[in-house]
Amino acid sequence: MSMSYRKKITVIFIIFLVIIGIALIITELDVIHYNQFGYQANDIRDIFGQGMGLLSLSALPTLFLLLFTKEAVYKSWILFSLIFLPISITLIAITPEHCGSLFCLFTRENITFSLSGLFLFISLIIIIVQSIQTRGKK
Repeated sequence: MSMSYRKKITVIFIIFLVIIGIALIITELDVIHYNQFGYQANDIRDIFGQGMGLLSLSALPTLFLLLFTKEAVYKSWILFSLIFLPISITLIAITPEHCGSLFCLFTRENITFSLSGLFLFISLIIIIVQSIQTRGKK
């Protein structure tokens, strides 16, 4: 027996809430050490805590909206998410925490916020466009 797409959305919503909870716990862990430049390097906290927390947080409004759409919209969004999220996590993981320049735009925090915003923006566009395209279809 296959699960309906609304139940799948609910399960994904709960998973993202759990990830946010774990991210909050991880960000409170005291795993500070210093790297070769003397900066505090909180790799576990920054990559998993902040990265996963913000990406999950940006997915919650999208998942809520998907509850009121057709299954075709959900399928389009899930395909996008399965591609975007692993790429985002990889980019967050490989981006340096600090930059030696005053004008450095590619720090882990900037990339995390940018990717979270981009994920939410593209998700909303997918939902709007797919909802318009599937409006008259069953």
